[in-house]
Amino acid sequence: MKIAIYSRKSKFTGKGESIENQVVLCREYIQRNIPEAKDSDILVYEDEGFSAKNLDRPQFRMMMQSARKQPFDYIGLPARPYQQECRRFRNAH
Repeated sequence: MKIAIYSRKSKFTGKGESIENQVVLCREYIQRNIPEAKDSDILVYEDEGFSAKNLDRPQFRMMMQSARKQPFDYIGLPARPYQQECRRFRNAH
């Protein structure tokens, strides 16, 4: 099983959940909803200090490269900060 967690926070606004808290929330969700998932199945990608205005972020690009090699079974995104990004990503691909 291959699971990605992607977390992003802009340093400029200071608003929203910390990256660490976003990852914890995603891990808790995975434990509750995908009980067969092991910690070793989860890859965490974190971009701090990058705007949501574009998808040109180092860890996001790395996650996408990894997905092209072997698709993820699941991708965990903290819900609230990513609604707009998910729509933009869906429209771009």
